[in-house]
Amino acid sequence: MAAQEFWVSDGRIVLRPLDEHGKPCSERNLLQQKNHVKIELGDKAVSITWYMAVANWSCLYFVSEWISPFQGPFHLIFFNAGWFEESYQTSRAAKNRIEQLVHKSDVRLSARVYTRDFFGSTTRISDELIDLLKTGEPDEDKAIICQVDADIGKIDVESIGKKSLLAEIWGEAHTSYPCQTGHSYDKTVSKAYYRALNENRPIYDQVLASMVKPNGNIHWIGYQRVIFPRQRQFSKSNHVSINCVLAPIDIPLF
Repeated sequence: MAAQEFWVSDGRIVLRPLDEHGKPCSERNLLQQKNHVKIELGDKAVSITWYMAVANWSCLYFVSEWISPFQGPFHLIFFNAGWFEESYQTSRAAKNRIEQLVHKSDVRLSARVYTRDFFGSTTRISDELIDLLKTGEPDEDKAIICQVDADIGKIDVESIGKKSLLAEIWGEAHTSYPCQTGHSYDKTVSKAYYRALNENRPIYDQVLASMVKPNGNIHWIGYQRVIFPRQRQFSKSNHVSINCVLAPIDIPLF
């Protein structure tokens, strides 16, 4: 059964507006230009979508009350320098989070990538990464191997594991966004590569980054990673192997 779609404007449910040609306005136009909030009622979840900077507060307060009779989970999909996606099991938890985000609507994220180690974090390292730390070796099928030139501060992706998180989302082409150099994502996530090499030990941390997906949309992706320093056989170059997993992270922005 297809999801039921509702639009909220000025604190009430409205019919989907039409454009000057009598056709339904695009979702992007309604969310970004007309300050609407979208609700989708599916068989397995309720989704609420909005742009933080422009959504009408009365709409969000209306939605937070309107969803009360429904069963979870509830997916909150909101835009601030990229799409965030959060899930809550109860309408009370979703309501509290929506109202919290209303009061953060003026927050503008200047950075596009954040990292945090696990010291003092409430999030535990994933079991998959714990197993790698115990063995002291990366999982080659899931690893990204990068050459690190500390002299000029350059990182080159040498190989992409077929089962790696990067390959699952962007494929194995070395031209995808995470493989490109020079942008803020590259400069921020690569700092830990130098640290792993300098300290000659695995580094494990959390990353939250706003990245362009293959469909052209910008999404915030949170993941955990372990970085292993390594010396490639028959090579004097410095290399690191990075294993990443989609897992809960503790990098609060709002």
